Amino acid sequence: MRRVRAVAFAAFAGLLLMCVATPRSATSAAAAAAAPTEFVELQGEGAWSVTQEMVPWENELGTASSYINLNYISRGSLLARDDLIGKTVDYAISGLPFTKDQLGKVQGGASAFISAPVAVASFAVFVEPTKSLLSGVPQFVVDTQICDPGDPSTWPPDVHEGQGCFVDHAYEGPVRIPNRNLAAMFLATSDGSIPALDEWNNPHILEAFGLNPDAEKFKNILGQDSLGPAFAGRSDPDEISFYMQKFSAAAAPDLWHDIAPARGWIPIKELMPGQPGIQRDGAEQQLELLAQSGCGVGISQCLGQGAIAPAPASMLQSWNSFINSAPAGYPPQTIAVAEMQNKHGDWVAPTPDSLTKAVEAGGEAPLYALTHDTPDAYPLVWVDRLYAPAKGLSVEKTEGLAMLIRYLATTGQDKAAPVGEGHLTPPLVTEALTAADALVTSNCTAAGGVVVKSDDPGPLAPPSASAMSSVGPMLHCEHPSPPPPTTTTVAPATTVPFVPSGNFNDNGGSFSSSGDNSGATTGGGSSSTPTTSSAGASPQQAATATTVPPATKHGPSPLLVADNLPLPLPAGATGTDRLATFLLGAALYLILRKPVGRMITRMRA
Repeated sequence: MRRVRAVAFAAFAGLLLMCVATPRSATSAAAAAAAPTEFVELQGEGAWSVTQEMVPWENELGTASSYINLNYISRGSLLARDDLIGKTVDYAISGLPFTKDQLGKVQGGASAFISAPVAVASFAVFVEPTKSLLSGVPQFVVDTQICDPGDPSTWPPDVHEGQGCFVDHAYEGPVRIPNRNLAAMFLATSDGSIPALDEWNNPHILEAFGLNPDAEKFKNILGQDSLGPAFAGRSDPDEISFYMQKFSAAAAPDLWHDIAPARGWIPIKELMPGQPGIQRDGAEQQLELLAQSGCGVGISQCLGQGAIAPAPASMLQSWNSFINSAPAGYPPQTIAVAEMQNKHGDWVAPTPDSLTKAVEAGGEAPLYALTHDTPDAYPLVWVDRLYAPAKGLSVEKTEGLAMLIRYLATTGQDKAAPVGEGHLTPPLVTEALTAADALVTSNCTAAGGVVVKSDDPGPLAPPSASAMSSVGPMLHCEHPSPPPPTTTTVAPATTVPFVPSGNFNDNGGSFSSSGDNSGATTGGGSSSTPTTSSAGASPQQAATATTVPPATKHGPSPLLVADNLPLPLPAGATGTDRLATFLLGAALYLILRKPVGRMITRMRA
């Protein structure tokens, strides 16, 4: 029983020491210390052009020790600017500035907002190929005439009837649509030519595909020649609808001026009423209209005509994800992105390189390579800007938005190429960094903050954002530091020892000495509760006399010791530390119990 009792007390001692020294698991403590904490939440809206970059941006920003919780809704550029005016969002991303009507609703007009270039934007022409009875998937099938079916003398040796003069094969080359023909497809109109400008078998389109218009034609499911692609458009007002109209007016000005006034398309706006074809809200739903196995868009009978849709080039990634996640048995789909012809005459696909070249040549000028001689540059490119309030932001939102602009203009550009978009040029990056400083200057002081200049990007910068460290001096908005505590210097109090022969002062509640105590100090005979006296002091000294705390004789006060509990965690951050603490407590008990017991016995004797 003695052994059992000893072990039990040893275990109790170990548990007691472990509880005092490790009040929580070291692992959870270390995890809590390392976990990022949210600094500010930023809510934004805007164009679909940055949708694919947004998730990588959000993920990287979330790795900062004090992170920005970035949110974004792709609902179109026009509505985003409206919501920024209505103060329901913190920022808007748009490839178009505020309209005159919008600025009329804001005090200060254009000066009410600060903007910064943050992304290169574009629209690609997504093409659903035609569908032929000869193919199980959407695929351009070329019907080639190799002889005259009515003249047997032209028949090759292996042809024995007129039908044998026609040979079909799948087209494997790039999809190319001349600008004028594409404008006719967007506008659902033609110049009266046969085949029409907006039909696949128009001679200019066949030539662009590298075919011979006199002998080769595209074959659809019914074998008809006079079919053009269906059109999938957008119902939400967005910059892509605006630039699609700009492109059409530049590529086919005669067609544009013939139909645009009657359809209400002048002046050009982000909302395009009376579009041809079928419209959907958002680019994702728009592209899903193309998943019709070559039948086209929203038609009751499959004619195999295919379809086109203007959407951000980066949405090809979203399309591929949509198709790859389709359930088993879903019809196979094929979507191509058309090459476009720039002013230089090059056929160019929308790639990070071709988009960047357009911005390098034209800066922020939209559709620059469409009307300017720029080799290898994609013609349908512009720059998106982030718009934020110039006044009224809190300290946290000011610092968060400034940090966001700097991130998007530097490290954030690394996320553009993987999704198929271009990146900003150095002059645009410089402009963005200047705008970030201007945002701090215009908001911080009014919010009660302090503007601080530093080369350090701060705790909101992700660890991977090395490019931000080389930006140079930048402005930050911080809360002012609390003032240091003030101290008041007073005359030292004169302490009076307890004197039994003294008289009790009913008014003061203390004893006063009848002798001269000007040189007396507290000693062994002094009262346990110190007293003060004005004896031997001037009235001014007496008025400022303060109570002197008792002298410390036996180390720090028990309250100070208790304030330091629990004791610091043992080194390390695993369960091994808790076990070691437990064993140490048990060992100390077993080692010290007999010597302590003997010492207590002697003291009692």
